[in-house]
Amino acid sequence: MPLTAAATTAATPAGSARRVEHPLTEGEITQLATRLRDPARTRPIVVASTTFGDRTRPGELPLDVDRVLDEAGDIADIVVIETGDPTWQLKALLPALLQVYGGAARVYPPGITASGDGAADARRSPLRFPHQRERLTDAIIADALGQAHAAGLFSQAGVASREASGTVQFITAGRAIVHLDGDGMATVAQELTFSPTPLDWVLAPGQRVSGRLDPSTRRLLLDAATTSVTEIAERFGHGVVTLALVTEVTAERGELALHPAVRLRVSREDVSPNPLDRVDLLLSVGEVVRVRVVHLSTGGLHLRLHDVDDDEPIAPAVALLDGGDPWLIEGRSCESAGDDETDERSAGAAVARHAPAAVAPEVAVAPEVAVAPEVAVAPEVAVAPRPVPGAGPSPAPKPGPGAHRVAGGPAEAAPTPAAGHGGRSALQSAQLALAAERARAAELERRLHESASSDSDLARLRAQAEFHELRAREALAELGSLRHRVADLERDRRESSRLLRARSKSPRSDVQTTSPRDRAARWASRTAWLAHEISAAWAARVEPYEQTDHPLREHRVGDRFAESLLELDAAQFDKAMKAIVDVLTDRAKDLPGRDLHPLRDGLPGAPQRQRSDGAKAWRCAIEREVPGARRLHYWVCPDGAIELAQVGLHDDLAA
Repeated sequence: MPLTAAATTAATPAGSARRVEHPLTEGEITQLATRLRDPARTRPIVVASTTFGDRTRPGELPLDVDRVLDEAGDIADIVVIETGDPTWQLKALLPALLQVYGGAARVYPPGITASGDGAADARRSPLRFPHQRERLTDAIIADALGQAHAAGLFSQAGVASREASGTVQFITAGRAIVHLDGDGMATVAQELTFSPTPLDWVLAPGQRVSGRLDPSTRRLLLDAATTSVTEIAERFGHGVVTLALVTEVTAERGELALHPAVRLRVSREDVSPNPLDRVDLLLSVGEVVRVRVVHLSTGGLHLRLHDVDDDEPIAPAVALLDGGDPWLIEGRSCESAGDDETDERSAGAAVARHAPAAVAPEVAVAPEVAVAPEVAVAPEVAVAPRPVPGAGPSPAPKPGPGAHRVAGGPAEAAPTPAAGHGGRSALQSAQLALAAERARAAELERRLHESASSDSDLARLRAQAEFHELRAREALAELGSLRHRVADLERDRRESSRLLRARSKSPRSDVQTTSPRDRAARWASRTAWLAHEISAAWAARVEPYEQTDHPLREHRVGDRFAESLLELDAAQFDKAMKAIVDVLTDRAKDLPGRDLHPLRDGLPGAPQRQRSDGAKAWRCAIEREVPGARRLHYWVCPDGAIELAQVGLHDDLAA
């Protein structure tokens, strides 16, 4: 789409015209920058740049503007800018990291420069590079819809919108097709639900949905009630185990979501008691993990992972829509790792897209394997085109901001990356090789058009272009192989994180190195030993901020209790001590996994067992869903004290 006028129009299905702006003059560029920085702006603005052209061929526009207009033109303005002087001028008028150039596009949400933090604004408005036309267009439409949704534009129901209901038919590519009740079909966009949560976590085929329908776009905006921390607290009682999605990790802390709108911070101590562990080694972004919900005395919520046993029952996660399935399922993961194509420093991999391309379109760089930020191409690298007989020097047009170049020459095609990056170093080398070969092919094609060489020179140049195209295809094949390898490594990393969490769950190193019987032998009496073990287990299981609210109740031990504990191995003993602490802090009744109930004489429905002194027998689970699962039996005495009776098997009714 060459730039031939200051403004063009695109026809809508209804025949009306929607305007696409093409700022060309310095004054128009200044006006665009002023609009982008205007704090009163309410609509997103899509800014798409042309590719870096030459003197004989104007820049091309990779973005499918017509499709953007069809799907997002009602909520976003669209501007096309030519790479070169206009993009340099716009860059100078905007904060750092917010420029657009070289065929890339960006959606600027309302308030994009309000924070004054260029890096934060760039994360809200990622630069989308034109690796593939369809992918670029899909990403820009998704960004525009998501930003309009965040700005509340869709909550301002239009005059023509109306209530509608229907049934989800199928879900594909972030869109759900809904068969409306007697009113045709409609589309639900992922960006207008709980993005970036995958749409198939929100909806399922056959599910009934309702919302507001825009007849002109056939877009259905679902009725989704907001959720607060208070509502989540009512859903999950104190100590209940449920599922959470890992949304952010660093070495010392992480962020977990019980609902897309309810995210809670966890520290390293919440994940593992080992001070040498790192959160980013134990948790992976996009992973679904088990967590224990803790109700704080302040009324807030807290999450813990280190004391969750594998056999504890899991309370289902919330459904994001009425009548829907839980949004989190154990074993499910969200592949939401950073999209390298949105990073400014990946521009080096896009060098061939800033010049006329001689390589076939299918040789375009696959966006899934774009250079990762930490191994990004240095902007200082420059092109050194080979001399061609009979071809005089030709000044190259001035590229737009960020249009980096790659050194020529076979030996320089893939500079050696820094050691220690493993698979990413190989990925970078292949990416640079592909970019270098495409740049050489593009240079040869340009010079072929400009030179007055003989037919033999032209034939030689064409042969060289074909050779470099073959090299580019080979590099692309290697990139595909590396992409699969990276995916395998990511799956291995998730499994390693899960195993590390399982290994680090026990907070008491002495349990792993000595048996209960060995520790008991170091005490003068079993009563003193048990008092020590119970106190240590209480300190390990009850966090310091909870200990005032959950002290140990008055308790004593029966004649057979110590011996029944000494029959357990170290792992069983540790589980038994957790159950004892839950009973003595009066939390067992709130934990579904403890299955607390009266110990009866005989069959269900028989009266609760009671001693002559009035004490009543109770039973709670130590283990679940394992052969010979252990149970804790104890008496609640008339004075309120707990008398620990014994640890027995599931079918053992003795007390």
